Formats: sequence, C-alpha cells, structure tokens
Amino acid sequence: MRRTTVLSCVLGALALASPASPASAQRGIDIDRLTPALDGEGFIGIQATVTPGPGLWNVGLFTTWITDPLVLRDEDDSSIELADIVDHRVTGDFQMQVGLGGRFAFGLHVPLLLYQDAHGTRLGDSLGEMAATGLGDPRLGLRWRFVGEDSRVQRERNEGPGVALEAAFTLPIGDERALVSEHGVTTELRTTADFHVLGAGVGATLGWRHRFDPRDLLDVRFRDELELGGALKLPIPVTRDFYGIVEFRSLIDTGSPFDGATTVVEGDFALRLRRDDLTVTAGVGRGLTGGVGSPEFRALAALHWARTATESRTTATSARSCPRTSTGSRTRTAASIRTTTTT
Repeated sequence: MRRTTVLSCVLGALALASPASPASAQRGIDIDRLTPALDGEGFIGIQATVTPGPGLWNVGLFTTWITDPLVLRDEDDSSIELADIVDHRVTGDFQMQVGLGGRFAFGLHVPLLLYQDAHGTRLGDSLGEMAATGLGDPRLGLRWRFVGEDSRVQRERNEGPGVALEAAFTLPIGDERALVSEHGVTTELRTTADFHVLGAGVGATLGWRHRFDPRDLLDVRFRDELELGGALKLPIPVTRDFYGIVEFRSLIDTGSPFDGATTVVEGDFALRLRRDDLTVTAGVGRGLTGGVGSPEFRALAALHWARTATESRTTATSARSCPRTSTGSRTRTAASIRTTTTT
C-alpha cells in the first residue's frame, strides 16, 4: 500500500469535479524537497561545514528518481486513492562550489527535471498538463565556517568540529506548472554543525525557509518552513575511503506544523567511494510521512569532482618550470652546435 499525501475526500472531489478557482489555479510549488550537499565532504542533503579553500572549487551532478511524491487519498481511509498526480520523477542537480578565502564558499545549484510521469489535469485547475521535462529554480548561497580549522591549513582529510552559517536564495525562473519551481523568490538561513574523526562524521542542521508569497495547492497553504536534519557517516573496512551514510531530514510548515499535508520527514541511506579528487555516491530512501513531496521511494546517485590544493600547486609548479626547461634545452643545443663547428 502506497503512503502518500493525505487530503480530505471532499476537497479532492471538489478539485477534480469543479471549475478552477483562483486559489486552486495556483501551483508554484517545487514538490521535490531535497537540496543535495554540494560536495563529497558533506552527507546527502546536509552540507559539511568545511569550505574548499582559497581559489579552489568543485563541480557535481546529483540525480534522483522518486515515486509518488504527490498522490491524493481519503482523509478517513488512506487506502482509498483519489488521484495520482505525479507517479514518477527523475531530476538532476548541477552543482558548483568555489572557495573564498579560508572560511567562505559560494555555492550554486541548477535543478533540472529530466522526466516525470504526471497528470496535471487531475489537479482540477485551468493550467492543463505538466511538462515531462523542464528547468527548476537556481539556488545561490554563501557559507561561512566560523568554528573549525581554516581551509588554508593543509590536511589529508577533514577532521575535528565545525559550525557554519549559510544564507541562500532561489531565482523563480523554472516551470511552475510542472511543480518544479516556486512562484517567487525564496530565502534560506541555515546553521550546520559537524564533527569528523578518522573518516567518521556526524552532522546536524537547523534552517528556516521564507516564502514572500504563500502558495496554495488544492486548498493546502504553503508558508515558511522549518528545516531539521541529522546524519551519520561511518567508514566501511572493505576498501580505503569507502563509507556508509544514514540521514534523516524534516520540513515543517511553520503556519500549520501538525498538518500532515505540509510536513515532510524522509530517511536515506547511501554508500560513498572516494578516489583522489573524485567522489561517487549511490543510495536509496523513502518518505516517512504523507506530506507533499514525501516520496514512496527514492533512488539517488551523485558524482563530485574537486580541484584540490595539491593539484593546484602541481599545476603552478609545472607552469613555472616549463620556461626554464625550454631555455636550458636551447642553451644545450647551441653549445652542441658550437662544439661541432670547432671540431
């Protein structure tokens, strides 16, 4: 039995059978509630506090497949399904992070809807079907690690405690009708704390997401949200730099914190393998409540590549040494010619 968004039978029937009203014609909600970590130092959706370091950067691609993120069921009997709105969704998140000094980092997310099997007309509004592909809202953020070691200190791995503060905002340029974009700009303020030792790590996050313009979807109002999360990473002694990650995240609507339709709790498990500058992550998870965007099942895969301080120094050293080598080669050649002529 699929566990899904719970709305009242009366509201569902009215939405499916009645003409659209101004409230029900709104969409403007991104129903995928996961914002993935920007690099292989983080967990799944919880970002590590450490920053790349001055002038260093990383890129990544985080993909997910989720099932049943939006299905309507009877409020009194959840076994009665009113309508499947989104059955399957595949998304990709292009990520980039740049270190600014030893304690700051700029991050960019560009979410993409790669495919979805959806039935927009079942929402009962006047907006028609949903697109199968589209662009989400880019997210830009700045993170400040104010507790923990400065990233200019060279180290083999991220160790010790850290606390960071992140401020971010989204640009509403995505496809609202496909439920991959918010109607307006959203802002986020988030505090993250973590502790790492000998490859193991634990992290927690507390954040606030502000919507300047609350939205309604089938008479359910979405306002500001409180974000909570915790994660654990442990090394697996099968091969070097191989880890298991367990993470739980929750989004709670501050206007109606006990409303099941607006509360999302999800648990995920992933395996991670790191080889030099490349990190590969793969995992599964599922929603634990019936809120909008809480999936019946989630599969995830991510690939991150980071430009490290060692690589940066090697490149710079090679660039400086090339002219000297070339000059030396010309000098030796000229000397050889003079010797031959003299002989």
